[in-house]
Amino acid sequence: MVEVLGMTEKSNGFAWPGGARIAVAVTCLLENWSGDKGPPFSVQTTSLKPGTHDRAAMTWGTYGGREGVWRLMKILDANGVPATFCANAHSMELAPQAVAQMLRSGHEIAAHSYTQDNIVAYLTRDEEQAVIARCIEVFRKLTGAPPKGWLSPVLASSAHTEELLTAAGFLWYGDYNHIDLPFCVARGNGTIVAFPPQRLRRPPGAARQSARLVPRVQGYLRLPLSERADRVPQRHRPLPFRRPSANGSNDRQDSEIF
Repeated sequence: MVEVLGMTEKSNGFAWPGGARIAVAVTCLLENWSGDKGPPFSVQTTSLKPGTHDRAAMTWGTYGGREGVWRLMKILDANGVPATFCANAHSMELAPQAVAQMLRSGHEIAAHSYTQDNIVAYLTRDEEQAVIARCIEVFRKLTGAPPKGWLSPVLASSAHTEELLTAAGFLWYGDYNHIDLPFCVARGNGTIVAFPPQRLRRPPGAARQSARLVPRVQGYLRLPLSERADRVPQRHRPLPFRRPSANGSNDRQDSEIF
């Protein structure tokens, strides 16, 4: 176990399954913004004047649920690689058919707040707890089970996030950046596994041995994060890729975007 406050550099005794020396987590984000908001960053290199309605940002903010998620799943399924989709709960409500396909393909879906601008670091403890509960309710409705993982929007957690997630039964979350390996965070109400986001662990000499290491880690790389936390050596076989029809329930008219 690694003490978070101590910022320990290494996790004593940690080992990947099967003696593997490298592990890769494939994570995709499915996000949307509330109301008539869009991403706070511009699609274009030239930003508009403050207060100007950014139609490009608004349309770009809907691309993930309309097209992007289907393209990603097609690539992942074609290569037999299950991933973890960190999804805003409202994105799941807007694209229920995409959610259904993620489950059919063996992908994991992790909670990512309700909307991308619903940043938990700005919330009180009670407000954050309500957001987590709302996300769990959406997951139960659309997937039949509560989520096992959590990733805060812009990785901005609060002083209460670990305690609230542990109390709600989450297995892992990915908001820490100070270490390369997963570690356990113990709280009074339980323990949660913290996965550092966007990290590639490569011990000295790993590059020279990569060719012969690949077969040993292949089975592990095919696991969603929740199963990696349990170190379950199981493979997933994706089912045929299916995309909703043009008039599917997750399609919206352009007038609703602008």
